[in-house]
Amino acid sequence: MPKYEVMRKIDAWVREVAVVEAKTEEDALRVAYADEQQLVWEDAGIQTFDDRKFVLLDKEGLEF
Repeated sequence: MPKYEVMRKIDAWVREVAVVEAKTEEDALRVAYADEQQLVWEDAGIQTFDDRKFVLLDKEGLEF
């Protein structure tokens, strides 16, 4: 089964990443929401006010 890197955003600036095994990207997001406490999250840095990030959104408005 493929593995997807999912980013968790906490409050306004904390970023963490976990690897999720799932069939699709959408399934990976569902797993992250359902099993958030069981995943191993790693620090992905702190966003500052000057940071800019552009992401695609899926049809449900979630980052793609």
